[in-house]
Amino acid sequence: MAIGLKNMGFNIDGSPRTKRVKRAKDDKCVSKSKISYKDVKLTYSTITKTIEVIFSNDDTLNIQLRHDAKSLLLIKFFSYACSHCYALDPFIEIFKKNNNNINFKYVPAIFSDQMIPLAKLFFTLDTMNLLPKLHESVYEAIHVDKKRIFTDKKIFKWAEENDLINFVEFKKIYDSFDTNNKILYAKNLTIKSQITGTPYLMINGKYLTGPSLISKSNGGFSPARLEQVVKQLYKK
Repeated sequence: MAIGLKNMGFNIDGSPRTKRVKRAKDDKCVSKSKISYKDVKLTYSTITKTIEVIFSNDDTLNIQLRHDAKSLLLIKFFSYACSHCYALDPFIEIFKKNNNNINFKYVPAIFSDQMIPLAKLFFTLDTMNLLPKLHESVYEAIHVDKKRIFTDKKIFKWAEENDLINFVEFKKIYDSFDTNNKILYAKNLTIKSQITGTPYLMINGKYLTGPSLISKSNGGFSPARLEQVVKQLYKK
């Protein structure tokens, strides 16, 4: 389901709406939380349909977004529960292979407490260096096998049954201070970036775009168009 500008929490001129975002009944990827717009300046371009985000002087965010100026910092805000994120991943992998100058990062979007367990799962697998082997497996468990691993208890059961995971180490990392710090960072970045749905791509810490913003008039999605927009924004 495409998420329009109105449902993202912005007026057509790009100014933020303070009204509570309504969650579509058939879309788990849309937030119903009220977003704080403090210390964030946004401008909206009707040509590229992208939102420019200018952060306030937040040391944590500035440190995390710092990167080599010669490379493209591409952040994908995602949720394992989001089928659109799952569908976009193959394109992301092709895009990374075709562009060697990309510094790519996944950030699990957190705009409700219900999203924390899956975000902790991501950070735990990342710490254990298991993402290359299990990132897609998490998507498959949810969207192919229809396993509702959305709580700590069910995630522990899934991890314990996986032969590639040392469950004792997994549980220790999952509940660790370091993982909880990463959750706070992801939640902070999600709010300051005005992320109210998934997936979205952030380019060099300044621009947001995604399939729902550049979809065709018939609702279709063009990977080539998304790649073109990302490259255009990188050069700005």
